[in-house]
Amino acid sequence: AGDDVLAGALVAGRAVRHPSLERWRSATRDVLRVRRTTAVSWGLLHHALDGWAIPELAAYVESPGRPSARNRLLAVGHSSGAALSDGVDLVLDADVRTVVA
Repeated sequence: AGDDVLAGALVAGRAVRHPSLERWRSATRDVLRVRRTTAVSWGLLHHALDGWAIPELAAYVESPGRPSARNRLLAVGHSSGAALSDGVDLVLDADVRTVVA
């Protein structure tokens, strides 16, 4: 699930132009150079680094408060959709806290 959480965070970070995005991207690239993962996880993370996402994830990032967008994302895979949404929520919640603070 960690790769999905990270992918969701990277996509959301790019969408909101999070100030830590470049640091996250650099750290992710560094880890992918030295650690092995599955081909699916590798592909998912490399696409997320560039802001690419499956339609369900993109729709949730665009409208996180819309229950239908969340439900469509949660229906992806056995647990991938939930983990992707967790990553998005971490970034968007942090972004809201940063703006309010």
